[in-house]
Amino acid sequence: MMDTIHYAQKEPPMPFSLVPPRVFGCYADITPDYLTEQGITLLLSDLDFTLAAKKTPRPDQPLRDWIAELAAHDIQFMIVSNNRSGKRVTDFC
Repeated sequence: MMDTIHYAQKEPPMPFSLVPPRVFGCYADITPDYLTEQGITLLLSDLDFTLAAKKTPRPDQPLRDWIAELAAHDIQFMIVSNNRSGKRVTDFC
């Protein structure tokens, strides 16, 4: 007879949650100081409707400045996207 698995008795399958503890109105509201205080050294962000409108072909200067500010504070930044056009993402990045 097989034993029943009780997940509540085991360690969770992932040691962290993918549900964010906080939501920001705009990417620029996420400051390097805030990230550093939270111990965050890598920030992943969606592209369309998060960093730019879907039809925006290239990052604007405020976004470029924000990314540079993250880098200046040793915070790595990666754009992730479920956009089906690899060209769209490559051209933007």
